[in-house]
Amino acid sequence: ARGRGDADRLRAYAARYAIPSRARGWEAGLLAFTASRLEQTLAPAPDWDVAARLVAALEAPDVPLDRVLVIHGAEDPIVPVANSRRLAGHLGARLVEVPGAGHCPHEEVPGEVEAAVSAFLDEW
Repeated sequence: ARGRGDADRLRAYAARYAIPSRARGWEAGLLAFTASRLEQTLAPAPDWDVAARLVAALEAPDVPLDRVLVIHGAEDPIVPVANSRRLAGHLGARLVEVPGAGHCPHEEVPGEVEAAVSAFLDEW
């Protein structure tokens, strides 16, 4: 069981999530990181079905699935929102589609993402 302190810590973490995007040159760092991860992860076996990979990872016997929140930018040009709909449906999770947000809603509209996470945590 998770206590109130856990929810408060998660809220504080969510509030700080947008801080890196305020640093000069963060886009170049993110691009380099993403390119290296794609090269390492996808080069041997390209698998762009992110939802299927996440479901497989979450179905591992040692992963607790007591509550799951999926957040997706409704205007994401990179990963189709249908992937998150499928993932949320498979897990019985709540899906928040953030209107007007793209691939990084936590950076584009951090207040809306923080509000969604806080509302979700308030239900624990």
